[in-house]
Amino acid sequence: MSIVDGFVQPHCPTCGVVMRDDPRGFRCPSCNRLDDHSAERAAVEIPPAFDGPDLDQHRHHSYRSDLS
Repeated sequence: MSIVDGFVQPHCPTCGVVMRDDPRGFRCPSCNRLDDHSAERAAVEIPPAFDGPDLDQHRHHSYRSDLS
């Protein structure tokens, strides 16, 4: 298996060709086999976007208030 940027790209269990990324998982460009991971991706809970104050703005504001 080849490692690119710390990630191991899977090989097709049918023909051994390196599989390519697919919106649903990994697809073999040779035999068109699909390793479908869409159910696993749907099961992952993505946390909501942070809705609190910006740390840099808070730090900048606190620094100014300390000077006055």
